[in-house]
Amino acid sequence: MRLELTQQEWEELRELVHNAYAETNPEMRRSRSHEYRQQIHQRRELLASLLKRLEAQPQPVA
Repeated sequence: MRLELTQQEWEELRELVHNAYAETNPEMRRSRSHEYRQQIHQRRELLASLLKRLEAQPQPVA
């Protein structure tokens, strides 16, 4: 699947994914449930993978 984005959309998407990734760290520390911590860890890995892919793609030209 290919998604075509404007420069502004691409930057917004990257920022949203980055912010969601950053929020997982304190959430993992606060969690007392092992299962919930695992869910957050899996989400963090998914978000890290998305960020890596977004940063590897050339940015759209405005």
